[in-house]
Amino acid sequence: MKTNRKEAEKKLKKEYILKTLEPLFFEKDVDSITMEEMAKYCEYTRKSLYNYFSGKEEIYFNITLAIFRRTNKYMNELYETLKSESYIDYFKNMITCMIMLYKNYPKEYKLLSHFHSNFDNISLQNELFLEFENETQMFIVVKVCRELYNSGKITQKYPLPLLTIFINGSINGIIDMLEKKKEVYSLQSMVDENDRIDIAEKFLIDLYLKNEIFKLEK
Repeated sequence: MKTNRKEAEKKLKKEYILKTLEPLFFEKDVDSITMEEMAKYCEYTRKSLYNYFSGKEEIYFNITLAIFRRTNKYMNELYETLKSESYIDYFKNMITCMIMLYKNYPKEYKLLSHFHSNFDNISLQNELFLEFENETQMFIVVKVCRELYNSGKITQKYPLPLLTIFINGSINGIIDMLEKKKEVYSLQSMVDENDRIDIAEKFLIDLYLKNEIFKLEK
């Protein structure tokens, strides 16, 4: 009974530490954060922090996983409010969800982008890693691409994971375009944000049709 109580207390303290440290990962460059800095931020000693976590990587992984769950829940709920009657609707709605995430949760989006770009460098091959892998199956782009793939609305010439990566990357490209400063794109002085999104959507849909990613609907 004592052991269960201690485990429950440890779990609560870990959750408190992670919640307290989350703003630090929003405020600072992730790569520059140290265990000493994290300990000071949540008013623990560096040594005591190691009683709960193996190191910075485990803390970073846990914080990112929690953010991924929150933001993906947001996107899935938003997606359910949008109508998808054709493959173009599916695609546009995926873009809408990702852009709304970027606009409404910019700090979370930035941290998730950092995590994904450094995913191959993460060494945690344990239950946390498997947990994250399971969570990604509910990621809005993965979920919708799987639905389209299984229903035959997108090509099956290519493996589903590759198609998902390609489509996700193209949507992130639109968001990257929105992030650029005005001086980078001279067109931005002539075309407002909504028009840029619309042009990008049409361009990608034309590209997908040309490469037979989407199947023409009869």
